[in-house]
Amino acid sequence: MSKTVLIVDDEKEILDVLTMIFESLDYKCLTAENGEEALKKIKVKDIDLLILDNMMPQMSGEEVLETIHREKLKNFKIIFSSGQTMSLLQLVNEKEYFVNIDYLLNKPFNIDKIKEALEEID
Repeated sequence: MSKTVLIVDDEKEILDVLTMIFESLDYKCLTAENGEEALKKIKVKDIDLLILDNMMPQMSGEEVLETIHREKLKNFKIIFSSGQTMSLLQLVNEKEYFVNIDYLLNKPFNIDKIKEALEEID
């Protein structure tokens, strides 16, 4: 049975590319263009993996993580995507809810980086 991934990014091109990549890896793909839409889907859909961009209008990826942590919604893996180069350790030291991140994917990324992330969190 294929796994379900929710891809959250405000850039349509990135959503399209990530959807193509994950479908080629036999994932069922759901998408959201902002944090609010993502949280609605997280609460009603059964997902295995969340790909979450940080910099988004309305509600950032960081705010989504904080809500997931506060409302205890995490029963899936989280790959956090950011254009800012930083380490997961830096993030976790900054705010406790960053501990929910399973992998930090720095942009720009490619299919090999995504496969590496999936292998590491599996």
